[in-house]
Amino acid sequence: MTGSLIRLNKKHISVEQMTMGAVCYELLGAIPDNINGGRIEMGWLRDTFPKPDNDSTELERIRYARAYILDMIGSYLMSDLSRNRVHLRWLLKLVDFRAAGELCWGSAVLTTLFREMCGATQPNKAKIRGCLSLLQSWAQFRFLFLRPRVNHPYTFLLITRWNHSASYVGILTSLENIRLLLDQWSEAQFQWTPYEDPAIRAEISDEFFQNSNIWHVKVQLVNYAIVKMHQLDRVLRQFRFRQSIFVEPEVLDDEHKVDLRLLNTNWPRHWSEYIKMWENRYDYIPTREPIIVPELACVPEYMLWFRIHGKLYLLSEEERRRQIRVQRERRGPLNPRRRDDDAGPSTAPTQPPGPTLQLTTPISQPFQTMPGAYPSPYMYPNLFMFPFPSPIAGWNA
Repeated sequence: MTGSLIRLNKKHISVEQMTMGAVCYELLGAIPDNINGGRIEMGWLRDTFPKPDNDSTELERIRYARAYILDMIGSYLMSDLSRNRVHLRWLLKLVDFRAAGELCWGSAVLTTLFREMCGATQPNKAKIRGCLSLLQSWAQFRFLFLRPRVNHPYTFLLITRWNHSASYVGILTSLENIRLLLDQWSEAQFQWTPYEDPAIRAEISDEFFQNSNIWHVKVQLVNYAIVKMHQLDRVLRQFRFRQSIFVEPEVLDDEHKVDLRLLNTNWPRHWSEYIKMWENRYDYIPTREPIIVPELACVPEYMLWFRIHGKLYLLSEEERRRQIRVQRERRGPLNPRRRDDDAGPSTAPTQPPGPTLQLTTPISQPFQTMPGAYPSPYMYPNLFMFPFPSPIAGWNA
């Protein structure tokens, strides 16, 4: 295998062209006992490649970096249902760290998440794959009733805000109650552009705002066997553009049936049409008209179209007759009176474990819905920047 690492840098070689064991040995220097469908267990990666110390060689550091990134891809960025296995096809992207840094990892993560969000709408689906913390962060920055209270300054990456100690008092956990609040939440209570908050904006480097056109392209995103649309025209208000009537989306039913079981497939050739569109992505930017005043956030005919074609509510009219009130947490006295032993057991009320929900019939109809604000995770580039390590620095990889 002498010199094959150099040849890998210069020539595209698919996983099918090399045995899985050869891939591991060539790039990691070790082979696991179990390779299932091109996937290896991440526990093996963690056990085989401990964190390097000061005495580690350059080769050991390089192998550790590959194993660490591979573990991150499988456990966080593009996880499968087991969240314990990762496909070796990603290892071939880590031959050259400098070349890997030039790949569009953000679109690959979004493609996987979009595919899983689409599949999760099926009634028989109980699990979902992909970078769910990205979707969770999107929701918590925009829906106040889903957001825990965090007393911590904003830092970059913004997604790490939810890793700090938080208070969940008053935060609903029942899916039924969350759906009800989604139906009753008003448009004014939705945070359309949360990242324009000066406290948040100050943490985002100016380099991420140099080319905002990349946020607005409407093209297919390709990740091996997965193809999904970057449907920017449906969420224009989140970029301070007036919302227009949606163009009928392209039907990708046949593409959704394709998966990695289609062996010996040259994916760049298979999706050559969509890859060409991506290469010419700036030709696919929808018409954008800035919002001048909030009352004109949508084109005049949009709301009429939305009421006819949009899904106004998640629940039925009967289910929407309820209203959720979150009572404040009851706390016992700070210094309860001590009783004699012969006074019998205490009858003082105990502190409930959390807020009490009281369901009542609302006096008025539910609030106006939020047209065009569906949970799409591709808002602003700061969510695209994932905590990838920088294995290049000081390692001369």
